[in-house]
Amino acid sequence: MDKLTSRFQQALADAQSLAVGRDHQFMEHAHVLLALLDGQGGSVRPLLLKAGVNVNKLRSDLEAQLDRLRSPRAIARKGLRPLVIQHDARAENRRDLGIRA
Repeated sequence: MDKLTSRFQQALADAQSLAVGRDHQFMEHAHVLLALLDGQGGSVRPLLLKAGVNVNKLRSDLEAQLDRLRSPRAIARKGLRPLVIQHDARAENRRDLGIRA
């Protein structure tokens, strides 16, 4: 960590906060890129704009990607039964024993 710039260290901390705030178990590349885009005084956004990237679309795509990540709470709210049923159906298709709901 000592060799990373202070801005990148801050971006990693912000990415971790994004992951924790969304109740994600892992910090994904989308968390980091979103933190880099939103970082104050960073060089990522200006560089991407200069390269012709639609930064607003990229940001909304990253948000959508993060929204699709499942959190343990979301799974608990929905319950494990749908996952077990889905696994059972796949096992039936493979004529596997699997687990039964």
